[in-house]
Amino acid sequence: MTFLVASCLYVSNIFWTILYDTIYAYMDLKDDRKAGIRSIAVAHAKDEKTLLWGLAVMQIVFLILAGITGGLDAGWVLYFRFWSATASVVVMVGTVDLKDSKSWWWFKNGCLITGSGIALGFLNEYLDGLYVILEFL
Repeated sequence: MTFLVASCLYVSNIFWTILYDTIYAYMDLKDDRKAGIRSIAVAHAKDEKTLLWGLAVMQIVFLILAGITGGLDAGWVLYFRFWSATASVVVMVGTVDLKDSKSWWWFKNGCLITGSGIALGFLNEYLDGLYVILEFL
């Protein structure tokens, strides 16, 4: 794995982490305001969905860049990896109501769907490469 590929994956993970952390920061919005804490939730209380969509888009963009810079096969595996991650992030951001903590249930398990799609795509890519090597021998 090249430095560029690793960097793209790392940056994608940073955006993913900020996205999750921002969702959970909204749980404490009232307390943060009372305590005078200048959290991301307080700073973006009026445009929270715009912030979340921006973070989600950046996470997916860097995930795609990791695939492109890594020279991964542009076949169905690559698309499955990116579309499964994209679909789960779109569902998460699209359905969360930051004023109702009951709508946050997805974030406890949604990361498993996103992460599994990405991991299965990488595993399939690895096995496909291994198959090509074994076939060559």
